[in-house]
Amino acid sequence: MIVPSTLKPNEEGDFLLRVFYTKEVTSTNIYKPEKTVKPNYEASKTSSEISQKFQEVFNKLAGNDGEIDAYQLVQILESVSKQKFEGKEVNIEVARTLIAAFDRDESGKIGVEEFQELLNKLREWKGVFAKYDRDKSNSMDVYELREALDSLGIKVSNDILLKTIAKYSSKQGKINFPEFLLCVNKLEQAFETFMRMRTDQSYELISCDLETWIRHML
Repeated sequence: MIVPSTLKPNEEGDFLLRVFYTKEVTSTNIYKPEKTVKPNYEASKTSSEISQKFQEVFNKLAGNDGEIDAYQLVQILESVSKQKFEGKEVNIEVARTLIAAFDRDESGKIGVEEFQELLNKLREWKGVFAKYDRDKSNSMDVYELREALDSLGIKVSNDILLKTIAKYSSKQGKINFPEFLLCVNKLEQAFETFMRMRTDQSYELISCDLETWIRHML
């Protein structure tokens, strides 16, 4: 209730009443699920026969042991994939992450079949990156990254998404293609490790000792 008054009793006066108010602010969540959802690995696995020509090319690229390590992978990707990486430098961290993702025997190197799988996945990831880079800036913001991860079957909570952006993005909050490779690989490896170690079919719990956990996180 508002009661106007003057300084003197029984004195008439004019009053101006101003009312200030703010509109209700509405916001929308950037994603629906509150939990992280496992990706469908079986649908995303790619395999094909090794052609003789591909084997010959691989033999020229590989070392004397017939395998490729992270340093050789950097040289290969820089020599044939400049455009694929949007002009960004292929650093050793990206190469090591890619090697680790396809290194089945944990030797630190990959053979011809693993190398072909890697190239197939690179093509897939490049296609996804190009498709969801809506503004063609050669980088992704949080919304574009969400769509890209969804298309790969990686459905993460908002909390995980924001932590991913904070870890892999530039000062401007953007993720370029090499960083996109890093975060996709880390997320896929986290899912795959969890799936192998889960104790039931609910995808809620895992059981392992500390040494096993550290080995998987390295």
